[in-house]
Order: sequence, then C-alpha cells, then structure tokens
Amino acid sequence: MSERIGELFDSVKQDPNDFASIEELQGLLTEEKDWPRLLDLFAHLGQNVNDPAEQSAYLRQAAQIAEHELEDAYRAVEFLSSSLGGDENAITTTLADMRRLLFAIEDWDNYLEVAENELDRVEDPELSAEIMYEMGQVVESQFADAERAIECYQSAFQTDAGCMQALWAARRIYREHQEWAMVAELFQIEMEMVTDDERRAEVLRELGTVYLQDLDQPE
Repeated sequence: MSERIGELFDSVKQDPNDFASIEELQGLLTEEKDWPRLLDLFAHLGQNVNDPAEQSAYLRQAAQIAEHELEDAYRAVEFLSSSLGGDENAITTTLADMRRLLFAIEDWDNYLEVAENELDRVEDPELSAEIMYEMGQVVESQFADAERAIECYQSAFQTDAGCMQALWAARRIYREHQEWAMVAELFQIEMEMVTDDERRAEVLRELGTVYLQDLDQPE
C-alpha cells in the first residue's frame, strides 16, 4: 500500500487536477489514518488546483485535519486564513471557525479582528449579539478596557433584546464604577423586557435598592 501511495502522490504532484488519483489517495491515507500526509495532500491541492473555490475547499479540509486529527489549532488557523479568498460563499463560516480557534488559543488581537470581520457579514441578530457579547468579554478580561466592553455589551442587547447576559454584564461594569444612574437605567430596561413575574419582582427590588441606597431617591 505504501508503494501505491507513493505512486499516487507522484501523479497528483504532476497533475493536481487528476481527480481519480486524488480520490484514491485520499481514501488510502484516511484508511491508514496517515493524517500528516493527508494534510500535505490537501495543502498541495489548495495551492495548485485550477479552481479558486476548490483551492479554498482543500485548504479548509487541511484545517480540519490540523485541528481534529493533529490537534494543531495554530496551523488550522493558517489554513483557514489562506482559504478566505477563494470562495465567497464560505467566508462567513470560515471566519466563525477562525474566531473559535483564535479564542481557544488566546490570540486576542487576531480574534478581535476576525470577529469584527465576521460581524460585517452576519445577518442573524441573535448570532451578531452573541459575537458582540463574546467580544465584550474579551476586551474586558484581556485588555481591561471597560469602556469598549460596555460598547460591545450595549450593542449586543440593542441588536438582540434576548441577549440578557450582555445587559447584565454592562450593568455589572457600571455598578463596579459606581455609575448608579446607568445601573438604574439598565434595571429599568430589563423591567420593560422581562415577562416572568418572579424575575420582574426581583429586578424591581434591586432597582429600589439602587434608588434608596445609591441614588438617594426614595421615590
């Protein structure tokens, strides 16, 4: 089998559009679980096939091998980044994969850049809010930038009223900075949005405490 694999590799190197050899080689390498050579195959095809969309697809396959079989998130990100220009239809999902991996490896600067690019393409308000909330967590915890974090959190719950964790996070920061008027305003916003009677009562009690103890407004 090893000899046959070598022959097929030679064929593919000579003609990266020899799909019969590619299919057979991919099958043999998968059967052998020879992930490094399968990654090399996809990487080679991603650089040498004629069609840009096919190049992009092979590079994304290389990224999957790097991540799931070789546990190399850094290399997976590199392949995903290289794939972006080839297939317009795959850009949004590729950016999402990159964002997830960059978060995992704690590459925060590149994470924020990718997340912002993804936001420009996402149309679903719930997903947009989720990304904004995650960005807020990153800039707050990794860059200690409370002001920018609040902007992210506010954008999140303004985009999707159901993203309550973003409202709570913004309110927490305002509380930490003793900006009680904003704390009260966010409690009032939550009051308008909450339908559960028990939670409404809890929010009302907390709002009353802010007025009485922090804003000194008995009403």
